[in-house]
Amino acid sequence: MIESTTQGEIVFRVHRPNARRVELVASFTNWEEAPIALEREADGWWSITLQLPPGDHEFQYRIDGSEWLGDFAAHGVRLNDFEQWLGLIHIPAQHAEVVVRRAAAAPPVRVGARVA
Repeated sequence: MIESTTQGEIVFRVHRPNARRVELVASFTNWEEAPIALEREADGWWSITLQLPPGDHEFQYRIDGSEWLGDFAAHGVRLNDFEQWLGLIHIPAQHAEVVVRRAAAAPPVRVGARVA
């Protein structure tokens, strides 16, 4: 599921309590080239908060490196050429760059940089 914050950020969340790793792969990460690792929450949810560039974006969650999962709670979905569902998201023009916010005390990390 995705949520918009009052600061214009998007929170990506997926419930996969038995997963070892969950990544966000998207048009803004060049898909598999620079996936973004989500952080595990205590209740089986995984999440990451991003500030995205303006425009239309497609994304999926990649679970444990092999399961690709669309997000039906996004702004929309579409079936890709591999017959997999992609989540769709539209970002209005006022947002200018991709920033990953890990924690309140941590500095932002631009998408494309390696995130530990």
